[in-house]
Amino acid sequence: MVASRGGAAEPDFPRFPLPRDHPAHRRKSSKIAADRAILWGRHAIVFKNINDTWGHLAGDHVLRETARIVADSIRHEDIFGRYGGEEFALLLPEVGLAGALQVCERLRQKVEAMPFVFGKDEIRVTASFGLASTLALGDVPEVLTLIELADGKLYEAKDQGRNRVIV
Repeated sequence: MVASRGGAAEPDFPRFPLPRDHPAHRRKSSKIAADRAILWGRHAIVFKNINDTWGHLAGDHVLRETARIVADSIRHEDIFGRYGGEEFALLLPEVGLAGALQVCERLRQKVEAMPFVFGKDEIRVTASFGLASTLALGDVPEVLTLIELADGKLYEAKDQGRNRVIV
């Protein structure tokens, strides 16, 4: 799903990379300008247990509701989308690392506190985030480098027990 604060959730979850006509593609390079603190937050929920216990429709419901929570909690200029099966990406333009940490911690808490109701069942989930910043990389980083760093941080979060934000 690609959404902004004012946008509606799309049930088919368009995935990154963004469509060519998206405003984020105005740059002609795969490099990210160093004067912008764009952060890439990877967010993952463990879905095997949800799918195995409640079925794939329940897993889809939790994905949609998680996307709604995030889309309703971000600024208009932020870019949010589904990146993989149970992973989302969040780009936070012109937000420092401390600000991104606050945003992701707030989102983590919202997901953890939300009872996802499916039928008569209440499903509880947690979220893990891996953050990377262009400012931490120096010079002008490649987008793939930023994604790889965020991915590594996400795996650190998972290795440390999940339900956390790692910078």
